[in-house]
Amino acid sequence: MAVSRQKESLAEVLARLAYSYWSTLSASRLADAPENHTLFSFALAPADGGTLLTLTLSDFAEPAIRPHADLYWGRPCRS
Repeated sequence: MAVSRQKESLAEVLARLAYSYWSTLSASRLADAPENHTLFSFALAPADGGTLLTLTLSDFAEPAIRPHADLYWGRPCRS
């Protein structure tokens, strides 16, 4: 696999920020393991003289997590 040595600006790095999250609410059913983490991704884009932040949740460990995420965040999340 080739590794890019291209320099990125801070804005480019922040435009694709992501982290994984494991909820302690799932602790009784799911181990704290990478395959049980939800991925939170942030995207920044110019919009009407400002900046649009888009949050995407994905990689739910089990189907029951998605409706809870939709409820908390107010919009459908990707599975």
